Amino acid sequence: MRDGTVVVTREWIVEYLVEIPGQEPLKHLSILRGRDVHDVQARLYQELREEYPTCEKIEVTVMRLLPVEKDTDEQMFELGGVYQP
Repeated sequence: MRDGTVVVTREWIVEYLVEIPGQEPLKHLSILRGRDVHDVQARLYQELREEYPTCEKIEVTVMRLLPVEKDTDEQMFELGGVYQP
């Protein structure tokens, strides 16, 4: 809550490609929480710093950055994590 208004965070799907010199490109798919695109971008930077702490230089190409429009129906999952449509 900010200044009496509710700040809504939502989940965002972020698909991106990481290129490190001398290595094969790595595809990533993350679900990040944020208020808006700028907030999600900051969380992506944080994720990249945690995932690649020793790399001096990486190139990141964001291929998809979309807000999640619906909630997952948790009843479609078993305790073992198997999806049951």
